[in-house]
Amino acid sequence: TEALIEHHLEDILNNNRQAVTTALQTELKNTMKAQNHRKKDQEKLRLAAEVILSSSISIVSCSSNMDFRNACLNSMKVCDTHDLSASLRESLRRVTSWKFIPRERCYSAQV
Repeated sequence: TEALIEHHLEDILNNNRQAVTTALQTELKNTMKAQNHRKKDQEKLRLAAEVILSSSISIVSCSSNMDFRNACLNSMKVCDTHDLSASLRESLRRVTSWKFIPRERCYSAQV
């Protein structure tokens, strides 16, 4: 029966070669378009995170208000601006990491 199914499937695919090819090309094109869009969005998010990080560090580092600086360092549980930078980078990574995970996945059909 498996050989019979394979034989009929081969006939069906051969007789509909153009339709199958067109359908596969369309799906591949749509998949590539979605992948490129996702990559562009990820790059925008990465660049925005860098701006957020550098701006935040500049604000804290350049502040002449020691109470403000200490409050920032204490709220992030760090000792200095170097540690603050590392902590902020990690926090941004955690907050934005879900944006880098593909929402759609391929699953093999279970028979």
